[in-house]
Amino acid sequence: MTVLGATCLRNEAPYIVDWLAHHLAFGFDHFVFCTHDCDDGSTELLDALAATGHVTHLPFQPSGDKTVQWQALKIINKHKLTKSFEYALFFDVDEYLNAPEPANSVQDIIAASDGADGIAIPWRFYGSAQIEHYKDAPVTQRFTRAAPRDLHYPLAHLFKSLVRPSAFRQLGVHRPRHKKDTQPRWALAGGPPLPPQLAGNDKAITLYGFSPSTGPKTPVLNHYSLRSAEEFMLKRDRGLPNHADRVLGADYWAERNWNTQEDTSVSRMSQSVADKRSELMDIKGVRAAHETGVMWHKNKIKKLRQNVDNVRFLWRLGLLTGSTEPTAERAKAYLHAQMEAMSAHG
Repeated sequence: MTVLGATCLRNEAPYIVDWLAHHLAFGFDHFVFCTHDCDDGSTELLDALAATGHVTHLPFQPSGDKTVQWQALKIINKHKLTKSFEYALFFDVDEYLNAPEPANSVQDIIAASDGADGIAIPWRFYGSAQIEHYKDAPVTQRFTRAAPRDLHYPLAHLFKSLVRPSAFRQLGVHRPRHKKDTQPRWALAGGPPLPPQLAGNDKAITLYGFSPSTGPKTPVLNHYSLRSAEEFMLKRDRGLPNHADRVLGADYWAERNWNTQEDTSVSRMSQSVADKRSELMDIKGVRAAHETGVMWHKNKIKKLRQNVDNVRFLWRLGLLTGSTEPTAERAKAYLHAQMEAMSAHG
């Protein structure tokens, strides 16, 4: 079973080798990286990694009104590689596939789905663990505090889609678009089929409120959307690929800074990932490009810290050490109040 990974990024050089090593160790066969406007060494690093035969690097220049993620997806959907793989997953370099035993590969996850065309892999948010400073070390080792699996908040139950490209019209950010008059078979990662109202709606991207619920046996994407406070400051400076006009602030932090539970389950892959990382680093030009990226990020952090507004921003993040888990009743009341407010304004 061949599996393609695809992503879009800008200025993520320090994370590329670890992310790639993690997923190659987990059974992915190839990766397509779409990049734009990189000046931190990401371009040179990916060009060097292409020598492995596991990486295709597609730089592009954004234009028009569509977000850069959708522009990248247009390139990926048209590329001959996409349809040549049996399964594909479009995801970001802050998302790490994590599956419980006995699953030891992405192929095991596919096998458990009983031939589903689409497999929904839910997010699990990992918080900052009160870490302020950036460090050149794998995020899976630095951040081990996560949201509870049954968190009553729809955002925490968004999913990404491992799919058969041939069964859909095109890949999407969270899930692919259906072909006209077709009904692909969907399953939750781990095996259970998705309910018809969720499987049949290609705009539905959260599992919240649907059964089957996720549990400790459900493969997830560990979502390190914050990392440390300094790294979040960098992300804020860079902007979001799918919401370029959104300024990241304490609201974004509060909705993702879940440090409720200690979870080191992804560490069972540590040795195989470390071996793959060493293999990648030994490729000509990779280590130098990675180190260039690390230094670029350190220098950028130092420069951002010279702005008093950023100093204050980091200080405020330090005061927000973790988010408080809402009760089911409070979450339902919040959703109901939003719906009432939106309907009041048409």
